Amino acid sequence: MLSYVIYVPLLPFTAWVCYHYAGEEAVYEYIFALLGVNILCDVGFVLFPIASQLFFDPAQYSVALNGGPFTAMAEWIRANQHFPGGSMPSPHNAAGTVMLLTLWRRHRGWSLVFLPLLVSILPSTVYGRFHYISDGLIGIVLGIVMVRIAAALREAPSAAIPASRIPASRTPESRISESRVRVLPSLRIKSWRMS
Repeated sequence: MLSYVIYVPLLPFTAWVCYHYAGEEAVYEYIFALLGVNILCDVGFVLFPIASQLFFDPAQYSVALNGGPFTAMAEWIRANQHFPGGSMPSPHNAAGTVMLLTLWRRHRGWSLVFLPLLVSILPSTVYGRFHYISDGLIGIVLGIVMVRIAAALREAPSAAIPASRIPASRTPESRISESRVRVLPSLRIKSWRMS
């Protein structure tokens, strides 16, 4: 159950790795991918209100899992944070995939350190009776798709037009002050203030 619980502190740690080794834009790309998979998972909960094993057959799974402190934490999460119909797709597997692929792109050493934990999220979610294997596999696919979308959006050319290329007929030079052009590097968008 360690991999199911370690997922929580790995979320900000992955953001730190992005910032430390690849800069602020890498953090935005990572956060975009995480937000994307969480939104897609929430949409999946609405479209496919599938109950996990625990809610589908509670009599069969009435006994809590035995184990150490991580199992106790996972049982607390199940008792206090889970709800029927929140199984398909697995947000843990989706976010774990986003973290693994992001770490792989930004710092291979850290990705290899956390590879066993992140890869074992799928079996731990099934063993812990949080998800079916299909939920986990769909979560992994969503994670891969969102990482690719986030990377493609980051690499896409900016739609902003440099002030020097704006035709004079559209924006008279008296109205645009070059000293007042502000660049937002995280979004690669230039905004022009009119005087």
